Amino acid sequence: MAQIQRNPTVKEELKNKAFKQSPPLGFVCYPVSQAADITAFGARFVPVGEDQLPIIELAREVVKRFNRLYKNSPLIEPTAILGEAKRLPGIDGQAKMSKSLNNAIYLSDSQQELKEKIKKMYTDPNRIHANVPGKVSGNPVFIYHNAFNSDKAEVKDLKTRYQTGKVSDTEVKEKLFKAMDNFLAPIREKRQSYDGQEKELLEILIAGTKKADEITKQTLNSVKESMGLVRW
Repeated sequence: MAQIQRNPTVKEELKNKAFKQSPPLGFVCYPVSQAADITAFGARFVPVGEDQLPIIELAREVVKRFNRLYKNSPLIEPTAILGEAKRLPGIDGQAKMSKSLNNAIYLSDSQQELKEKIKKMYTDPNRIHANVPGKVSGNPVFIYHNAFNSDKAEVKDLKTRYQTGKVSDTEVKEKLFKAMDNFLAPIREKRQSYDGQEKELLEILIAGTKKADEITKQTLNSVKESMGLVRW
């Protein structure tokens, strides 16, 4: 319990949710549940955002402790994999984008919803007018440009003009919208293609659940064998 509550990611969430000294058990157990999800499938590599690294480290510690206690353990220490964009800040300037903080851009957002969210995004708070040199480092709009705008020459030009006070926040955001809309359009289209196909989607979910059950039961049986809990 103490180890979980010392975890940086858990500590940050505890602070955000104002649980103080009485967090719900379900919340505290969540990182352990994540460790179970990872180890049950024998995952060697787990793609995560930077803020989830402590959670993966906790999973590694759980596996290390178990493997020290029991021989022939089937559990594998997972390794985190970070993408080029290690962490996306919230559109309100907070350290990370989160559904619970209502500061996220969703894959399901319509074109208009995306436009409205980008229009409201935080930039450099000290930049009052377009002719005032702005800060690029740590600026959420440019962090998103780096992650989603494939036109690197355009991004470089925007950064140069922004730092010299020769481009407006409006133009920078408009170009970000175009880049993100191009990125999200095929995802949005694919999601819409499944509208009205509840039966087919349910069948996919059921088939996936059955496959997952088979794998996790094998892992659990191996775990019980290594602990001497299987009766022959």
